[in-house]
Amino acid sequence: MLKNMNFPQFGIVTSISASERSAKVYLPMYKIETGYIKISREIPIYDIDNYGIAEKSQVVVSFINGDTANGIITSWI
Repeated sequence: MLKNMNFPQFGIVTSISASERSAKVYLPMYKIETGYIKISREIPIYDIDNYGIAEKSQVVVSFINGDTANGIITSWI
């Protein structure tokens, strides 16, 4: 676990699991990729209408208690 993860992080989606509503995110500030983390229910996943979060999307990730294994994508930029 990295220190100072108690504040939201900017990241770039690298992989999505639509069936699990989760994604891997690269965090440029720390130069790491997360494991699969949850995607907030309010954020649409890319679909046939070409709308929603997809690979290379910019997102904001929040980590519960600063734990990089326990994050959630809270915003889609």
